Amino acid sequence: MKAKLLLLAGGCALAFAAPAAAAPGHCFSASGQPLGPVYDTERPDTAFITWVQARGGECRALRADEVTLYRGRPTEYPSEFRRTEIIQERPLDVSPGAPRTVPDAAPPPRLAWQGDPVVARRLIVTHYRSAAPDLTVTDTGRVVALSQGGAWRIYETVYPDGSRRQVAVQMRPDRQYMLMESTDGGSRWSETVELED
Repeated sequence: MKAKLLLLAGGCALAFAAPAAAAPGHCFSASGQPLGPVYDTERPDTAFITWVQARGGECRALRADEVTLYRGRPTEYPSEFRRTEIIQERPLDVSPGAPRTVPDAAPPPRLAWQGDPVVARRLIVTHYRSAAPDLTVTDTGRVVALSQGGAWRIYETVYPDGSRRQVAVQMRPDRQYMLMESTDGGSRWSETVELED
């Protein structure tokens, strides 16, 4: 009897001392679809988990009723994830999204806007003051070439009713600032107007 008790106590001690099996985990997309293989929560694939979370998904331990459902799923990672692994390992072997640049080609000319952005903003506010006293003017920092010639700096104006317009400003060689506006996001521009102090 003592031997049986001793054997039973030894078996219980071993059972309590042995580590519990880790819970299986699985990742899910933002829409709730399962992604990738089931993983051991004690040794998770952190690169894959980070990839899933960056796309709005979640990775979590499976509930007891989910374990049998997801254990039989294919163990492949999504093709988008495998593609990023390939790109990181062999970036030159992956087909490019755009053709490679030709080394002999000259770089595109850089647009240089002449003028003072603070002065230009002040002139825009002054120009619209009578029509829209509460106008908000923001310098986007973008410089574009328009069909009217030269480099134009783009500003965004927001009216009190919430409507928005883009305003293009250029400083001519005689230091005269010119303005054009667009109500359709920059595809059609008004006639040029001289800005006055």
